[in-house]
Amino acid sequence: ARRCYDPLRKGNAQPSDVCEASCVPILFVDGVRRQLPPTEVGAPRLYIGAVAFDLAVDEAAPMGMRRFELTMPWGAATHLAGLRLARPPTSDGITVQRPPPRGRFTYIAYGDSITHGYCAETPYPGLIGRLNNWTAINLGWGGIRVTPRHGPALGAIPADLISMLIGTNDYGGGNCEVAAGLSETLNGIREAQPDVPLVVITMIVRREAGDPHGDCSSDGGGGGVTLEQLREQLRREVNRRIHAGDRNLHLVEGGGLLSLGDLGDGLHPAGTDAMEKLARGINAHFHRLGLARTFHCYAERYPHLLEEYCGGTATECDWVALQRHWDQHGRVGGLRADCDAPPPPPPPPP
Repeated sequence: ARRCYDPLRKGNAQPSDVCEASCVPILFVDGVRRQLPPTEVGAPRLYIGAVAFDLAVDEAAPMGMRRFELTMPWGAATHLAGLRLARPPTSDGITVQRPPPRGRFTYIAYGDSITHGYCAETPYPGLIGRLNNWTAINLGWGGIRVTPRHGPALGAIPADLISMLIGTNDYGGGNCEVAAGLSETLNGIREAQPDVPLVVITMIVRREAGDPHGDCSSDGGGGGVTLEQLREQLRREVNRRIHAGDRNLHLVEGGGLLSLGDLGDGLHPAGTDAMEKLARGINAHFHRLGLARTFHCYAERYPHLLEEYCGGTATECDWVALQRHWDQHGRVGGLRADCDAPPPPPPPPP
């Protein structure tokens, strides 16, 4: 049985009426998502009971070793009762083995409910990890604000890249100042990992972003801060540290990653499409900053992609469009988007 995550109505097992917190597992076959059949209880948003599905799937590709991944929902407490593999009567046998692990590159995404995944089936950290074949660790925690004591805890986890998308709850809660808290958080990370690449992402859009929140006057006479003013505090602190010598600290502007139309409740990305848009946007910045190379390799491996999306050189590509091509055409077309595969053979002579 799975109880949906629902911060709006504690104790109620139904998903939120405002933001649907999915309780359905996700099946990937060779990296391509497949629809799971419904169970006898609670379909489509709850997922309780036994489910059977055909691992062979009716595809034209010859059967060989296939990779199956069953991803548990982020918004549910999950109890997996068991897994049974039934051999078809006509089969000569089935070999089951553990798949090779994802790449040794570890990506940590730290943030609030937007990072946690609220309003979508798959949070953006997992999507970015899948795009780059990284091990993604999602440290999103619904409701948190800039919290300095989290810095040492983040620094204690070995990582190759850390991103921070946080601050919208400081604005919603009326906090007037976030730069000092961010600085302490970064200090805690840097004490343990002085050189790990760190990306601070300013807050994404939200519905009432232009309204001043909080009582930020020295005399208590009113006057709050807007979301953009808090973004500016983050910018100044990050740029101050960069100019002081932190060459592995980076700033990404979050305000343009989504539009208000992408939000389901005025705050969170509205479902899978919006979360995928957020993931591609953040991953595009990772590539622009030289922190990821997956789609450099993808473009360089296929000359027609290098020309169409990069103008012939993989320095200034349209990273979002290139990722979309991979999702919609490259993956299902058997192309390779990793940096380990050899280049394709040259065309045969005329």
